[in-house]
Amino acid sequence: LSTQIKMFELGNLGANCYIIHDTTNDAIIIDPGDQSQAVCNYIAEKKLNVKYILATHVHFDHIFGVGYFKLKYPSAQVLCHQADANMWQKQVKTAQQFQIKAPTSFKDSKTDGFLSDSLQFGQTNIKILHTPGHTQGSVCFYFEQEKMCFSGDTLFAQGIGRTDFEGGSEQQMAKSIQFLKKNVDEKAIIYPGHGGSASQKQAIGYAEMMI
Repeated sequence: LSTQIKMFELGNLGANCYIIHDTTNDAIIIDPGDQSQAVCNYIAEKKLNVKYILATHVHFDHIFGVGYFKLKYPSAQVLCHQADANMWQKQVKTAQQFQIKAPTSFKDSKTDGFLSDSLQFGQTNIKILHTPGHTQGSVCFYFEQEKMCFSGDTLFAQGIGRTDFEGGSEQQMAKSIQFLKKNVDEKAIIYPGHGGSASQKQAIGYAEMMI
């Protein structure tokens, strides 16, 4: 397929940051959890033009690199779901509870706007699936034609995200898993926020044992 994915594991909690790019060399960064020269090197080497910096949810291990990448790629739009927006500024404090210091570049970072239910990226229409449970504003980015789904901390290859953080809900998580089962092709590959990928069928199979 014309869409390429490159994954980098960033930050102290080893969150997956994905660079997605197409034949036009436009690119998206999903969940930049920390500053990373390696990511910049890859973008430079491939001569990519970063259009969007997207957050599956607003937890520090997925957004602490936002300020850094926005400085590097000022024309890129930073987007998250509106229901998580109020958590943005709290992340510096939350990280301190994990003995993790926010990068200076994060301090002034903010979103440029909020996600709606789809996003046009080149020839691709990315479906934005709202999947609350881990946080109120958790989303999955579903590239339907390419059969790729970036699930953040909602769905992992072998499990589901924690529901005991602020804005988390077991009931909503159970609903979101069923929503993904219905709306994402079972042959689609799930690219989660932590750990390896799996097919939708495998990942949902595990998740259903846990909800």
